[in-house]
Amino acid sequence: MGAGLDTSRGELRVTGSLVANGTTAQPITLTSNGAAANAWYGVNLLPSATSTSVQFVNIDKANYGLYYQATAASITVHGCTLSTSNYGVYVTSPGSILDAITASGNGTGVYYTGGAGGTLSNAVIKNSTNLGVYVSTTSATNPTLNILNSTIHANANYGVYVQANSGLSTTVNVKNSNVTNQSTGVYRYTSSGSPTVN
Repeated sequence: MGAGLDTSRGELRVTGSLVANGTTAQPITLTSNGAAANAWYGVNLLPSATSTSVQFVNIDKANYGLYYQATAASITVHGCTLSTSNYGVYVTSPGSILDAITASGNGTGVYYTGGAGGTLSNAVIKNSTNLGVYVSTTSATNPTLNILNSTIHANANYGVYVQANSGLSTTVNVKNSNVTNQSTGVYRYTSSGSPTVN
């Protein structure tokens, strides 16, 4: 099955509503028969998605485990585990809310780009082969990302990497969080743009 952004791979596209609510004892699993990352495209919450709840869902072996484009306030992502994907979560939404997720063994745990921001809370981001949390502001919305009560641990290169394109700014607030055992814990790239890390 191939459709959507990559016709060579399966993809779950959400243009309206999706309710995928597992429990801690009985999570929902979305995966592929493939053996490694990029075996399927992943779950794509398109900008028109609304009234969507993704809770206690395990997503693995994808290109983008969860592609979060939805801008509606009625999006819930809670208690999910995202693993063995190129990107655990890839975010372009300025008001994204990710709570109690675990991103483990991905290329990058959570990747924010464009004007993406919002809240990442109670999360565990670990064992990424590249970056734990990457923020790259490329559009003129000057977003803010709040990282709260989270653990960012043992990612290969950077725990948190923040940059903005020339003429743009972005703010990342890291509060009550542990950033440990990376080559570099928190890095602010200042050769272009005006990134702020608090």
